[in-house]
This record gives sequence, C-alpha cells and structure tokens, in this order.
Amino acid sequence: MKPVVYVVTSCKGGIGKTTVTANLAAAIADRGHRVLCVDCDYSNRALDLIFGTGSTDVPGIDVIIRDGIPAAGACVTVREDRLWFVPGPSDGAVTFTREQFEDKLTKIVSGLGCDTVFIDTPGASDGILPTVAPCAGVGIIVTSHTPTSVRGAERMGKLLSGYGIDDQYLIVNRFDGKSAARGERPGVNELIDRTCVRLLGVVPDSRDLELAQEEGILADSFKRDRDRVCDSFDEIAARLCGERLPLFSYLPERKRKKLIVSVPKRKRRENY
Repeated sequence: MKPVVYVVTSCKGGIGKTTVTANLAAAIADRGHRVLCVDCDYSNRALDLIFGTGSTDVPGIDVIIRDGIPAAGACVTVREDRLWFVPGPSDGAVTFTREQFEDKLTKIVSGLGCDTVFIDTPGASDGILPTVAPCAGVGIIVTSHTPTSVRGAERMGKLLSGYGIDDQYLIVNRFDGKSAARGERPGVNELIDRTCVRLLGVVPDSRDLELAQEEGILADSFKRDRDRVCDSFDEIAARLCGERLPLFSYLPERKRKKLIVSVPKRKRRENY
C-alpha cells in the first residue's frame, strides 16, 4: 500500500511548524499507524530536540543520501514499532536532488513499512522546498493566529499547487481562544474567510507546550494544559484518518461557538 506523504510548511519561520509536525505525527502513530518524519529544515533542524532523542550518531538526510547509508541505519526510533524520524541536513545547504531524495525516502519507508510520512520543511518558499515538496501528495500549511499570517498561508498554497500539490490543509497554531472569545482577535470563521485553504484544525496557544518541547516532551506526555492541547492534535489526526469531527470537538458546544463565530471587525480592538 502506498504511504500518504505530507509536506509541512509555512509562509515564515517561528510559527511552530516543527512542533505541529512532531505532535501530529505522534498522534497518528498512537492511532495504530507506522509514521516516519523527515527533518528537511536545513535552516533550523529541531525534530530531534522536540522528540527528546538528544544527540544521535545517525547522520542527517544529506549525508544519508550522499554516502548511500542503508535504510536500517538512517532512522532514529521515537516510539517502538510506530514512530521514527530522519535527522535534518547537517551543513545548512541543499546538496541533493529531488530524484535522490525520493529514491532514499522510498527505500526508508519500504524498510520500515510506514504508511504515513511527514516532511518538515523550513518556514520559507525557497531553498529545499522545491526539492522535497513534489515528493508529497498532501500539503499542510501551518499559520499563527494573525490575519497577516493566514494571508501568507494562501500564498504558500498557490506555491504548493505549482509543485502539483492541490490537496492542501491549514492548521492554525497558537490560537488565542480567550482573545477570540472576547472579540480582541478574529474567530475561526474570520480566519477561514481570509484564505481558500481548507481548515484542518486549530491548536490552542500554550506556554506549557513551548516549555515542554524544550525538554523533548510531546503534548500527550505532559500534564498541564494536556487536555486541550493534546486533544487538539488528536482531533486533527482523526480528521486526517478520515473521521468527521467538528472543530473544538473536545469543548462544550457553547464555548466552541464563541471561538468559531467572528466578532464584527468594528467591535474588535486590533493591535496588529
């Protein structure tokens, strides 16, 4: 069975794209899938830190391709028999072609028997993206809770379409639910109106998640804010696996509506 390959990207850096990649991959692995993450963020590789594997002797994807390292020695195990990752390029430059990347990815996936692949890329539209994006079938664009970032996500969607990826999803990361409920920031409906990319899910803002990732702790392993943050990744994973769930399905209906329904712009204090 051919695996589903997702390329995860954003219009700029600092949005939390790698955090979303790692936690979403873990959520899908916890649903019984065999998942591989490939760190292609040559500007700031960080999957090893977020997965909590620490320093590793496994070389980066660039060296793996250049030296022809076998699939068996090209991965780091995050969770036994269900989640692995390949470290990012070590020299901060693109040193391989699309054909070389696709060939090595196929061999690694085949060796592990994975059915799902996430390719983590830099928060930019150039560099390595043209090399690795065409190897994916689905694009996941990560944005933050600002109108300008969402508008940038639409530009990224058009870029992915140019690489032949028309199946695209949007994830809004660091969504400030309290500000949205008070009308100080846009609700989900207003964010959707600013882009033609289909909304896949919303990840609540969480300082605890930021601190946890610095210690190599994923959302399903820490206590504070675990319910809302972990459940948001579970909800997104469920949608990717074909389940139909409403946004914020883990919250009471009244609270969901406050986060989703937009407040008229004239009644909202915008500070950006």
